Amino acid sequence: MLNELKREAFEANLALPAHGLVNLNFGNASAVDRRKGIIAIKPSGMSYEKMRSGDMVLVDLEGRRVEGKLRPSSDTATHLEIYRSFEKACGVVHTRPRSRRPGFRSRSSARRIRISSGGRFP
Repeated sequence: MLNELKREAFEANLALPAHGLVNLNFGNASAVDRRKGIIAIKPSGMSYEKMRSGDMVLVDLEGRRVEGKLRPSSDTATHLEIYRSFEKACGVVHTRPRSRRPGFRSRSSARRIRISSGGRFP
């Protein structure tokens, strides 16, 4: 079951650069197993190109690392707060998209958090 949770978080993280939603290594996605009280999240600073499903870090809802040799994302506390505050949230995506025009900064380059609820992590 935890391997499936890691796979879901891994696939969601791979979708971010594929859709131009992140710049370099900034941004991440997580998935939660509510029954076990554990989330899977991208390791801090890891490049999307080198990342593997097994690299996902498992953290309990109190922020303690359960499994993984790498540090969880620096945004883990934000993800955990969303999971604690929104009982139906099953995944969180935090993006930092590149600006489409050189030298142009807009609200789209600010931090964004998407709350997903329902069955599968989109």
